[in-house]
Amino acid sequence: MTVQGPIEFYRGFINGTRLTKDNDTYACDDILTYQVAPTIEKTINVTETLFGMDDFYEVIYVLFDDALLVTRLAQLLHPSAYHCYYGGANTYEHFNDVIVVQNGYSPKTYLMNIVYNFGHIWDTLRDFYLFWAEDPRGQVNSVHDAGYNLGFGVYLLITPGIASYET
Repeated sequence: MTVQGPIEFYRGFINGTRLTKDNDTYACDDILTYQVAPTIEKTINVTETLFGMDDFYEVIYVLFDDALLVTRLAQLLHPSAYHCYYGGANTYEHFNDVIVVQNGYSPKTYLMNIVYNFGHIWDTLRDFYLFWAEDPRGQVNSVHDAGYNLGFGVYLLITPGIASYET
């Protein structure tokens, strides 16, 4: 498992749920994907090289490289916390709007979506499961796609008005 894995799963889930994104959601996504995760991977790689070194001065040199990377992570702490907090608030508002305001705690939407979208919901959850079970029957090849399938299954389950039916 890499540092990029959970971030890719999160990105896939958000894309699958058809979330209305704002600037903070995009900024959080960009900071975590293109700055934080690669810096953490570099820090891990540089730190691992310390254990095979015998020269004292080389160890000091690599420790300074490691400290530089940790400083970069500390610089990214505030922007990532800020944007991810408000991006998370946007995510909460989106799901709150769909579940509480649009559906109004009524089970009708969920039941109708299960009935009319059962095949699609089954396919998304099956592919999600088969990815984690490492079954060759699964059509999902990346963590992003697994998150997307789970998010799309949630979207098909909770979104009102996507099943065409007459009451």
